[in-house]
Amino acid sequence: MPVDFAKLKTLDVRLICDPFDPKKHDADTWWTLFKAKYTHGNLNIEKFKILVQRHGVGDLFTDWLKEKGNLCANEAALEASFLQKFRPTPQKQTQAVYTLGSYR
Repeated sequence: MPVDFAKLKTLDVRLICDPFDPKKHDADTWWTLFKAKYTHGNLNIEKFKILVQRHGVGDLFTDWLKEKGNLCANEAALEASFLQKFRPTPQKQTQAVYTLGSYR
């Protein structure tokens, strides 16, 4: 069953951690923090998708959720899709290490 994004505005869903901004946050770190907070919520997949949607910032995140979010049947599939989309490539990770090393 697809997520009804129009219905999100009527729900009282609170943020459980800082919103995810793909330009500012590391996907692995953010998902680990997010997962630690929602694990005790006993959410079904539809409520979980709503919670994930509330924590996203920007068009890139919204587009990913509209495109891939409805295809995910469980939390593990949504997590895998999220990390595949927002985890930096090995080249970007290597570049970040070199950039940080140049600040010494």
